[in-house]
Amino acid sequence: MMLSVAVPTYGKSYYLTECLESIFAQTIKVECIVCDGESEFSFDDSRWSWVKHISIKPDPGMVGCWSIAANNANTKYISFLADDNAWEPTFAEKMVDFLEANPNCDVVFCNQLFIRNNGCVDYSYSQSVNRSYGRDILESGIIDKAWKKHIIKYNSIPLEACVIRKTLWDMYGSFEINAYGAFDLHFFLNMLTSDVTFGFVQEPLCRFRIHSDSYTTRKQEEHIRGSIWALKSIIIDNSHFDRIIFFRLLEFYFRLAKLYFSKSRVIRFFQNTN
Repeated sequence: MMLSVAVPTYGKSYYLTECLESIFAQTIKVECIVCDGESEFSFDDSRWSWVKHISIKPDPGMVGCWSIAANNANTKYISFLADDNAWEPTFAEKMVDFLEANPNCDVVFCNQLFIRNNGCVDYSYSQSVNRSYGRDILESGIIDKAWKKHIIKYNSIPLEACVIRKTLWDMYGSFEINAYGAFDLHFFLNMLTSDVTFGFVQEPLCRFRIHSDSYTTRKQEEHIRGSIWALKSIIIDNSHFDRIIFFRLLEFYFRLAKLYFSKSRVIRFFQNTN
């Protein structure tokens, strides 16, 4: 096997079966490492005998689970997949083939399909989101360094639709818990502001689920604060990309202010109705 996938899980893990089945269905074999932070999912079933299951108590949290799983990888390449998302059957093969064909490339990422709670793909929404992340104008192949600012501006790299070399993980991992749910932003910013080479595959090979229980929906403020921390840490360490990172930082401060404004309006509404 050439590719490992790190999967964190916790709680009820409603969609983990679908996630694992998509990994098992890959056209090449993949080492699957699930770090389990006290989930209710049973790995005793013989269906999951191929899964490397790591149970951690107490729950180290999403960021900790992802790092622990990745640190246990034993392959040339590493990928990441949340327990509520899934891969297209050729994800692993096509991404590994890209890196094998481009030995100077360190990270390759692709487009995503966005699915609703019922598992159906929303193609119109998928096209819109891929455009909002600036991936609609990226061409397949090695990305020129001049495009790195574009990638930072639009946060173009989806963690769960990328594959990295394990040597890169050894240099830039583990994920930073101070960034909360924006740990992937911090992870990629560190690489984008260095000499790491990126590649892109236009084909959507990962399915990202939209649902009300997702982290970014439940913990908006924490995610925004984590993003601010991630961007600030890069500004301290790097000057070449300061301008674009500064404007991204302003964007998140604006989001935080907007969130507080919305909360204060709700509080005032209930105060006035009592």
